[in-house]
Amino acid sequence: CDVQTATTLIRLVGEIGRNEVVKVERWFSGHQTFKPDLVYYNAVIEAYARCEDLTSCFRTIEEMDVSGIKPDARSFNLMLKVQRTEQDANELLAEMTRRKIDPDIYSYCSLLKREPNNSAKDIARIVQMAMDSGVTVDSRLQSAAIQAAKHDVKESEFVFRFLAAKLGVDNLTDASFMAFLYVCGVSGRSDLAVRIVYAMKKANRVPRPICYGEFARGLRESKISEHRLQPYLFVLKTLCNVTDDFDLPINRVRIKF
Repeated sequence: CDVQTATTLIRLVGEIGRNEVVKVERWFSGHQTFKPDLVYYNAVIEAYARCEDLTSCFRTIEEMDVSGIKPDARSFNLMLKVQRTEQDANELLAEMTRRKIDPDIYSYCSLLKREPNNSAKDIARIVQMAMDSGVTVDSRLQSAAIQAAKHDVKESEFVFRFLAAKLGVDNLTDASFMAFLYVCGVSGRSDLAVRIVYAMKKANRVPRPICYGEFARGLRESKISEHRLQPYLFVLKTLCNVTDDFDLPINRVRIKF
């Protein structure tokens, strides 16, 4: 079996469960002619990380060292997502530094995705770490930071304002606005979503139907009835140029800023 096929198979069984990953990995390692490469080992780490088996992830790193294959940033990024505590994550970053592997944008995005209940201050700290290390805070990192606080729209708003203050409103990407619209949907805050779209227009951005699509995606996840939000939904769709059949005159809606 060639390495490419083995890599594909490992990724597939990673979606099934740990026991299947162990069986397949042992089967390949039992063949002396099989010569794994970095991509294969990263696939193994990814499979074990899906199962939250960090012990096997670290064992795979040790096997790479024995084989003379150097782990890269991706090898550690895959594990950063599933570190149980902030201390564990910091130790993993320290190990990257020890190996002279610079954390990249995916490292910080992985840190943001590690804990679903990140506080706004923790998120801001991670973004500041990225900036201090010279990583460009692009659309991927901005979006990940805002969505990392999707459990609390106020926390997410704090992160949004933090990014605006640090980067300047002109340097906020459309992805930042759309990420916040998604969080507004999760929280059922159609009123706040309308304010965000007005903020986009004030910043000379053109709200598009995809902006409403992000809000709608969050709303579907929240399972909040659209009927409760109908007046603001009409305004939001109108601002985002979404064509829909609405019977609600726009002048009946009052928005407080």
